[in-house]
Amino acid sequence: MNDDLTALAKNPLFQMSLGSKELFHSNFLAWALGNKDQQKFTKSFFKKLLKDEDLIIDEIEPPEREKMNIDLKFKIKFPGGKKKSVIIENKVKSMPYKSQPVKYKEKFENNGEDNTFFLLSLIEPYLVREDWKIIQEDWNIINYKNIAGYLKDSLKEIKIIDDEKIPFKSLISSYIDFIQSLHEITKNVKIIDDAKFDFNKEIVLKPYRDLRIHDLFLKLTYQQIAMKIEMKVGGADLMVFSDWNEFKKCEGGLYIGTGFTRGTSLIEFKYNLKKLDNSKDPLIVALGVQLQGNMFKYIIELSGKSIDSYTKSEIQLITDKIANELLEEKKWLCSASDLSIEENIFEEGKIKGNGKSRKEKFNNYNNTFIYKYDVIPEGTKISQVLSLFEGILKYILDNRRSFIEVIEKTEKAIKI
Repeated sequence: MNDDLTALAKNPLFQMSLGSKELFHSNFLAWALGNKDQQKFTKSFFKKLLKDEDLIIDEIEPPEREKMNIDLKFKIKFPGGKKKSVIIENKVKSMPYKSQPVKYKEKFENNGEDNTFFLLSLIEPYLVREDWKIIQEDWNIINYKNIAGYLKDSLKEIKIIDDEKIPFKSLISSYIDFIQSLHEITKNVKIIDDAKFDFNKEIVLKPYRDLRIHDLFLKLTYQQIAMKIEMKVGGADLMVFSDWNEFKKCEGGLYIGTGFTRGTSLIEFKYNLKKLDNSKDPLIVALGVQLQGNMFKYIIELSGKSIDSYTKSEIQLITDKIANELLEEKKWLCSASDLSIEENIFEEGKIKGNGKSRKEKFNNYNNTFIYKYDVIPEGTKISQVLSLFEGILKYILDNRRSFIEVIEKTEKAIKI
């Protein structure tokens, strides 16, 4: 993997891509495959992409960019006037929510064209299994190694133009080397249960940080952990979502997601306890945990579009009453050591997050996201983190009724 990191550091196209990684790749592919002087090369590429070397193509029109929120759309013309649209959604470091590709496909269903859909991603990131199956029904999933192979196999079709300042073939070859190295790096980032949870240490991050791809490395590791968590906690009687909007509609559903914010990756699961109104997008109360860097947060969250129909003081009153009662009864917003979680890895009395003032008992964002947190101890193994997630979900499910009673008491007290 060190050879691939070195190769990236020396590749000018990689350096140019760092400003906007996803947009760069879409722009480069649009330029390379939309070059009017290189139709033979482009036709060869699409034959390989569509897995039909015998395809007879008359012409490939210049690509449409960012039309109907799709990254790339190529229209292929065949003899006799027949046409096919190849639609590519480019997600360099993540997959879209299930609802995104479904909506994209619906936009093109009635355009009277033969459409083929591709989801292009550098990595195969986390999606809950059921969402992944639905996407695969309508979309072809490809990665950048596939793209590199199709481009490489089409190099012989490039037309040499004498007055080119920078030869087209050199640029394509450099791009192939770039995405092949990037693919090899992502392929080699693997986690094992007995390994230490030390991804956020500078000694681990430095080779990636030097190339400004530490975000990619952290996303890869945390997404793999999220997949392992789903395998442990997902069951036939528990609806698991990776789409937050769909999760909010399902009382008793579980959301598992990953993200990257403030320079650190995060994994979270949230359990939809109860909705507080009957609007189309109701305000819900969710309980869960979020692992951000080494911070293990115990959270209460209010979410939903109908939140706008409540005043700021009403929201604060709701969260304060729920949070204070659960904390006083030591049911939530306290350490796993206080919750009698067998898989606990934290010392008693070490929980943090008392807010900015002395009066505040917990941290919060906009009174809708309340939390306290433990810090993952040095030397903790990934297997211990996985068991901790599993143990806390079991605790939430076992105590679901008592949590709901607290929420119902709050509803009556403030007459929601």
